[in-house]
Amino acid sequence: MAGKIEVELPESWVKTDIGHVYDVIGGGTPSTSKSAYWNGSIPWITSADILGVRKIEVSRYVTTQGVENSTTNVVPERTLLVVTRVGLGKIAIAPEPICFSQDLQGLVQNADLLHPEYTLYFLSFELQRLKFEGRGTTISGLTKKQLKDTTFPLPPFNEQRRIVEKIEELFSELDKGVESLKTAKQQLKVYRQALLKHAFEGKLTAQWREENNIPEKWHTQSLGECGLWQGGGTPSKSVPSYWENGNILWVTPKDMKHRIIQNSLQKITELGVNNSSAKITNDFALLFVVRSGILRRVLPIGISIPSITVNQDMQAMIPHKDNIYYLFWFCLANERTIREKCAKDGTTVESVEVAKLKRFPVALPSLEEQNEIVQRIETHMSLLEQIGITIDNELQKASLLYQAILKKAFSGQLVPQEPNDEPASVLLERINTEKASQSKPQKSRKPKSKSIKEKELEYEYV
Repeated sequence: MAGKIEVELPESWVKTDIGHVYDVIGGGTPSTSKSAYWNGSIPWITSADILGVRKIEVSRYVTTQGVENSTTNVVPERTLLVVTRVGLGKIAIAPEPICFSQDLQGLVQNADLLHPEYTLYFLSFELQRLKFEGRGTTISGLTKKQLKDTTFPLPPFNEQRRIVEKIEELFSELDKGVESLKTAKQQLKVYRQALLKHAFEGKLTAQWREENNIPEKWHTQSLGECGLWQGGGTPSKSVPSYWENGNILWVTPKDMKHRIIQNSLQKITELGVNNSSAKITNDFALLFVVRSGILRRVLPIGISIPSITVNQDMQAMIPHKDNIYYLFWFCLANERTIREKCAKDGTTVESVEVAKLKRFPVALPSLEEQNEIVQRIETHMSLLEQIGITIDNELQKASLLYQAILKKAFSGQLVPQEPNDEPASVLLERINTEKASQSKPQKSRKPKSKSIKEKELEYEYV
């Protein structure tokens, strides 16, 4: 699965592969049943410990005996650590001599010949491409051979430094823009919450009431008093005539992923309704999920079209006279409070106690003001949604721009070439000469007293 450099590289560059310029060293896990292998002084990490390119949180340490009796290896400071299995695509630079699990590979090279940051940025770009290449299939892992065979565009040493500096300059500016967009997105959530809060405190329509001589008096009544409530049921799955060629929408909690229900994935027949506890609503209804694991995330609520049924995990409420959309937005504005106050105790599956739900108080203005509040909420929410879409589009553009910068960097188009730079062909010869002069460390499987410094020196490059 070698990487592809699709554009012609500058004359001073060389196309090679990772295995020709780096020693690729694998990892392993000392036996967890051997206490003598653990709680030593040598940092040992897995992919989960890599939190960023320069942020590794070591959670476990091994002993020299653990290293010598496993396939893990101690690599020197500034080694590139590449996750090739679980967490594919994570890359970091080792801040100290370190060893690692079989989910990682270490790329070892003299930092005077290859800038680790240059290779880090290249692999972050290339592995992202490899991860999603080929017929839309996401690969879950990369073999050591595939990593070694990955095509590597090698520029002159000084140009590597200039490329890294330019990438970090551009990324810094992009990061600021992305942070501003994320802040704006968070502010939209805050504004949305404030909008709903003001709506049901009467603040959103205060001036409207004054201009239209509308009385300020609101009253409170329970959700149960607001409409006709009815539960649901499930026709027997073993009776085909209850389901085949059905034309009556049947809603379950899994259909409540969106706030407003427009359709259901399943339909039942009138015979199925007559032979179960399912009931057909004759008007628009407010739907509540009262028993389901998804209650942990949200208070699932929606507005249905007429002539639907629900299953036994839901309740439908058809308002007597109040604006159904007013009640819908009121419940959304108070979803956390409703979830906390109406939760059913002592059940393994999270549930809302219907009796408590029906007792929940609703602040109600006149129907005229309810209509005005709904209109204002939906106008503002529509605007907020459009702004949110714009922010998401800009964030997507920023993500693509990061990749575009890296693509230019590794095709020789990001910084100008300097004629006085040593050509990469000469650099590659020096790399090959140095690699050939290094004797491969042979790790004994017999425990011996060896310090971490000694282990590091086995991989040290002159």
